[in-house]
Amino acid sequence: MKVIHSRDAIQNHWEQNSSLSSIRYVFVSSRSETLRNQLSKLLFDTGLTVEEIRSDVNYRDLARGDEWTIWNLFFHAGYCTAIQDPSNPTKFLLKIPNDEVRQTLKAE
Repeated sequence: MKVIHSRDAIQNHWEQNSSLSSIRYVFVSSRSETLRNQLSKLLFDTGLTVEEIRSDVNYRDLARGDEWTIWNLFFHAGYCTAIQDPSNPTKFLLKIPNDEVRQTLKAE
């Protein structure tokens, strides 16, 4: 068995991800207290409930700062997971999947 040795430390994938710059831009440019409270709830609480998850998110929607667009971007970029509500199939609970993602987002 061959073992590959590297002098470089393993990098945090999420810190190197290009979608992080889009997410950072949205939160820095947003003046929405609601959006900031929702992010705090996602990071420090039990999760965030959203009404829908769509795959047709685009940057024009993102530039408008629509909350559903931002949370859809979070989901599709892998920064959160979605658990479908069994009693309402259009509702989802978004959660941060692991501590590596949580720490990266907290640092932002």
